[in-house]
Amino acid sequence: GSVAFHPLRDDMFVSAGDDGTIRLWQQAGGEWKSFAVDRGNAPRAPVEQAIFTPADKDGNVEILAVADSTIFECSIDGKQP
Repeated sequence: GSVAFHPLRDDMFVSAGDDGTIRLWQQAGGEWKSFAVDRGNAPRAPVEQAIFTPADKDGNVEILAVADSTIFECSIDGKQP
């Protein structure tokens, strides 16, 4: 697994789990809350690493992750890009 912080925000990070989940964490009201990110058709294997892409000109980022030697992209809003 791994953890990576959002490139522009200090209240958000992504975690990759050995259980196969990618979780997006956000601080709200002094607590960290998380939700599982939709992996779409990505392999159902432990997620070795998840990182944010660099922000585009509008400040938008996506999540890149690796599972079972396959790199895939996920949207931070839970939809497949």
